[in-house]
Amino acid sequence: MGVVWLKSKKPTVKIISLITALLLFGMFVYFSKTTLTAQAVVLEKTGVNAIVVADYSGVRTTVKTAVNISELVQEGGQYYISYKTRMWGAPELLSIKKTDGR
Repeated sequence: MGVVWLKSKKPTVKIISLITALLLFGMFVYFSKTTLTAQAVVLEKTGVNAIVVADYSGVRTTVKTAVNISELVQEGGQYYISYKTRMWGAPELLSIKKTDGR
């Protein structure tokens, strides 16, 4: 019997099917390559649209922020942060909370 849509004489059916397949593939890649991370860190540096944090093993990460939070946080302070990372982009801050250092 074969695949019917490939034998269609209308090129619009083929184009719509191809676009749909590419869209589904793109969504699958997008959602499968996004990771969420939550960790206790020390804030090393603040900037206008990013912060640099180090976890307790010394690994530094630059995390993008949507707004300037430099007035709200202190460098050297201990925080609990969560951020998302996509395969093709920098980590993006989701939340930040000051810890008491325990």
